Amino acid sequence: MTDPEPREPPKAAKSEKLAVAGLVSGAKPVLVWLVLIAAAAIVALILLYNALFPQTHWQNRELDRNLAKWTKQGITHYRMSVDVGGYGNFANMPLRVEVQNDDVVWAVDAQGRKVTTGDGLGVGPYFPSKLTITGLFSFSHELILRKPAMLLISYDPALGYPQSIYIDPWHEPCCQDYAIGVEDFKILSP
Repeated sequence: MTDPEPREPPKAAKSEKLAVAGLVSGAKPVLVWLVLIAAAAIVALILLYNALFPQTHWQNRELDRNLAKWTKQGITHYRMSVDVGGYGNFANMPLRVEVQNDDVVWAVDAQGRKVTTGDGLGVGPYFPSKLTITGLFSFSHELILRKPAMLLISYDPALGYPQSIYIDPWHEPCCQDYAIGVEDFKILSP
């Protein structure tokens, strides 16, 4: 005896299965279309937002989060090394700096010579006018708003201060990038 050929299910059973899967009218196609349109609108809004505010929003949020972490620490007296490197061949780096109440108490270069706290400190026009953590936060915020070709800021995971700032201000010409790094950060007694 041979096996009978498989039979096709009755049309009513087939259409019920399709209706359950949402593939036949009567399975609320309007709702399906509304969900698809809503999903497409959300994707379009996300793409538009990213086009209008590429990295600025996220970088500002990260800066604000770390500034709050830094402020919460209540650190008023500290010492650190600040290194500026890149295109300008900043000499005599790193600078060793002591800060108290957001004022530079003293700063010396790599050879131990005293550095005065004027704009740029003789290390190029891109450096913040104050060698303080607050100055680095302000400088980072200014850079985020300028939207340079490349900006990478990393923060100290425990205290939140800007640990390194890498800037490439233009796509061209080449070799205009520079970096600012904070090392040997030490909290001092108030």
